[in-house]
Amino acid sequence: MTDALGNPTGFHLTSGQVHDLVGADVLLPTTKAQSVIADKAYSAQERVIEPLIQAGKEVVIPNKANAKKDTQSL
Repeated sequence: MTDALGNPTGFHLTSGQVHDLVGADVLLPTTKAQSVIADKAYSAQERVIEPLIQAGKEVVIPNKANAKKDTQSL
């Protein structure tokens, strides 16, 4: 995780074959940021987006090309 300037603010080390969401599960709940900008790999509605919105954070994550539901309007 980084701040707006790209400076590291935290990390969670996982094995090489683990999905990025495992690290997100650890890092995102502790973020003090008001906005979260992430790669489309983090576009998991129930696991990432909804908890951040419920915490009052703005979420900016592009949709995957094969997404069935538009989540950018959240």
